[in-house]
Amino acid sequence: MAWIARADKNPKQIFFYIPQKVENNRAILKITGKRGNISPQQGYEIVLPIEGTLQQFIGIVEEVKNSQLVVKLKTPVRNRRKFNRLKVKSTVIPIGIFLEDREKPITGFLIDISLGGFKVKISPKDFQTLKESDYQTPLLVVFRLLEDNFIAKTLATPIRFDEKEKTVAFTFPFGSDSGNALRIYEKVIKVEKNNGG
Repeated sequence: MAWIARADKNPKQIFFYIPQKVENNRAILKITGKRGNISPQQGYEIVLPIEGTLQQFIGIVEEVKNSQLVVKLKTPVRNRRKFNRLKVKSTVIPIGIFLEDREKPITGFLIDISLGGFKVKISPKDFQTLKESDYQTPLLVVFRLLEDNFIAKTLATPIRFDEKEKTVAFTFPFGSDSGNALRIYEKVIKVEKNNGG
């Protein structure tokens, strides 16, 4: 399972990574792919699993060795997961992911959601399209709850691609207004509860 880091000054410059170790405000990352060069002293938005939760940081590249990277964790980003992650079990919630260079959205289904982000299952073809596309971030994502005739738009950034499951994890952008995320989250909880989830 690969995660995505984005240069904080150029979101198109990314690399895919697997966290190896986090200790003393430093992370060691194994690089599994990249777009553009990774330079020392460059800042990236990264996500790391720490103490059972996903935490977002601005990390500064200290050292690049072959396929390994040492990043100093400079700025932790406020953890927005004030509510637990809700797994969607009883409801089919379609999602549309819009890319600038595509006429039609990539479509999928919501797997889970929290105030920090959400996970979507998409077709193998769309999975590859999204992973390989040269998109600007964040992306426009549309949630549609058919039972309540509810449609909501939000911005989100892909952070993790699971090749085996063909799922993509998204996070709401740093510093974004979480009001829409809260509205969507609460609506999903309500619909799941009504459907016995």
